[in-house]
Amino acid sequence: MRCSLSLLFVLTLFSCQQKPSSERISIAHPALLPALPILLMAEAGGSVPLESRPFQDHALSMASFLRGEVDLLFTGTTLGAAQAQRGVQLWRTVVWGSASILTKNRPGPGPALEQLSGKKIALPFAGSPNDIQMQRLSQKSGVRWHSVYQPHLQSVASLLAGQIDATVIPEPIASKLVAEEKAYRLAALSDLEKKILTDDEAPAPLVSFFVKKDLSPDKRKALVRLEQELQAALTRLNQDPTATSRRYAQNYQVSPEVLAMGLQNTLFELPHSSLARKRTLAFLRAGGLVNIDDDFFIP
Repeated sequence: MRCSLSLLFVLTLFSCQQKPSSERISIAHPALLPALPILLMAEAGGSVPLESRPFQDHALSMASFLRGEVDLLFTGTTLGAAQAQRGVQLWRTVVWGSASILTKNRPGPGPALEQLSGKKIALPFAGSPNDIQMQRLSQKSGVRWHSVYQPHLQSVASLLAGQIDATVIPEPIASKLVAEEKAYRLAALSDLEKKILTDDEAPAPLVSFFVKKDLSPDKRKALVRLEQELQAALTRLNQDPTATSRRYAQNYQVSPEVLAMGLQNTLFELPHSSLARKRTLAFLRAGGLVNIDDDFFIP
């Protein structure tokens, strides 16, 4: 009996210690390079208690988020926007570029897009963010190519086998292939967007933080401070990518040099909310998501 009471006391004490505060924010995020600012925030230990929840499956994480099991979901912008009618709101976008066009042969002189004319290019799947990016670039530039849809690893194999002319690959995989001299970087998609599209259209909002409308008032207030900590993490990341690469290269199973190259080709930004909204709406409409109203965005 004494043993049972002792165990009950220990379990009760553990439960009290583990009870989250009213401001604790749980964040589900992919275990990929775009989520690096979250790791930096957690490491810095700011005023808002954070609980990091890495995931591998976007669909399962979305289902968990919709059930209210996590406060913030960091995922693809189009994926979150597709759930707008279910009370999902976009808080902030921080990743505006994370992929490059790779070719097997060394690029020639002249504009990058013109070198893709008539070529066969692999994209992850139809309607994917990278597919939307490439479609907009084609429409604005007038350059046409042939799109084929293959998962990233399959497209790399196809590129190395000479079965396709180019593929769009995220970081740090793209930089790893370039560093190993297996492929050449034609251009980062965000760089091409900034050259060809207007400032209100591009670059594309690729990965964003989402909340649900029923997020508690205390946690909504905490988002104000969390945004400041997020900005500090992005400043640290952009000002000293070398130190960040040394610290986190092992997380992505690449060398610090490769991660540094990958960070140079990943666009982390926290633009003014009005500009971010314009770019996001332009991108979502290009992807066919037209039923998005102002309530979708948190000021």
